[in-house]
Amino acid sequence: MALKTEARRQKILEAALCEFEARGYAAARMEDIARAAGVAKGTPYNYFDDKRALLKGLAESVVSRLVARFEDPLPEGATLRARLEHVLGPIIDENANGPISRTIRVIWSEGLHDPTLTAPFFTEMLLPQLSPEGPLFEAMAKADLPDAFRRHPQMVLAPFMQAILWQSLLGGARPLNMRAYMDDWFSLVLPEKKEDGKADGQ
Repeated sequence: MALKTEARRQKILEAALCEFEARGYAAARMEDIARAAGVAKGTPYNYFDDKRALLKGLAESVVSRLVARFEDPLPEGATLRARLEHVLGPIIDENANGPISRTIRVIWSEGLHDPTLTAPFFTEMLLPQLSPEGPLFEAMAKADLPDAFRRHPQMVLAPFMQAILWQSLLGGARPLNMRAYMDDWFSLVLPEKKEDGKADGQ
């Protein structure tokens, strides 16, 4: 029963993402989301109090998935590059066009219209990951990075966000190969040491 309930909740979230993309948050209606999910008109309210809660549910689904990957145990001595590749692998593999990236784009878009709507995504979900107590900062502290990255930890995530934005605005005219893009970025910023002591690209 619990599995069916979670599956239904997930279908509602997927339908909401499609409706928010197609119509925008303001124009999307709960009854249309229910119809797209193949459930009764009132069923979404069994899981989400209102449309705002549904959008928050989408954001939480993305953050929880990425945080869970960040907390996955990796081999001892794993580098920051290895951890970032593991955490953000879904975004790279979907070439910034899958559910995670699509949800992030919806949050960005709606935040431009109503910052209060998406503020919890940043203040409650994203910023804690970038705080000195967060797992990303801890991993960065162990890496051989310029001090600028510690002053501005956003710089570590910037290329991923840039790739998502690029695919959204320019992907139709000049699609980005995110795997190649990120491999080049990693080689420049977080090069892996080879046995001869030289970094990638040297």
